[in-house]
Amino acid sequence: MEMALPERKSQKLERSILKFKEDLNEYKTKHKSISSKILDLTSELLNSKGESNIEVMKNIEDLNYEMDNNILLNLEMIFESIGGFEIDLVDIDSYIPSIKEEQELLRNLEMSAKNLIKTSSIVDNTLSHQERENLNFLYESYKKAVDKTQKCLTEICAALEESFRKVKKMEHI
Repeated sequence: MEMALPERKSQKLERSILKFKEDLNEYKTKHKSISSKILDLTSELLNSKGESNIEVMKNIEDLNYEMDNNILLNLEMIFESIGGFEIDLVDIDSYIPSIKEEQELLRNLEMSAKNLIKTSSIVDNTLSHQERENLNFLYESYKKAVDKTQKCLTEICAALEESFRKVKKMEHI
C-alpha cells in the first residue's frame, strides 16, 4: 500500500480561492441578470399610465424573492466564508453592509411598487403621484446599489486572483 504525500496548506488554499472566485463569478452574473430584470420591470411600472400592472408586480415579487433569498444571501455567505479564511484580501467585512443595503432597498422598492398599483385606482392623483416619485427614487437608489455590488464583486475577484498568484508563488518556493 502506497502512502500519499500529505497535502500542502498552499494547495488547499489554492483550491479554496479558485472555488470562491468561481462562485463569485457565477453569482455576479446572476445578480446582474436579475437586477436588470427588476430595474426593467420597475421602469415599466413607472412609465405606465395607471393601467393595472398586476402581472408586472408578480414578476417583480418573484425576482425580488430570487435576488434576496438565493443571490444576495449566497453572496453574503460567500463573503463570510472568505472572511473566515486567512486570505490576505481587502477587508471583506466592508462589503457585507452593501449586500444588506441592497436587500433593504429591494424590500422598499417592492412595497412602493405595490403601493403605486394600489393608488392607481384612486381618482385623486396626488397619492399616486407621490408613490410614483417614491418608487422613482427607490429605482434610482437600487440602480446605484446594483452598480456598487457589481463593483464590489469585481474588486473581490481581482483580490482573489492576486491572492491566488501569491499562493502559487509560495508553492514553488
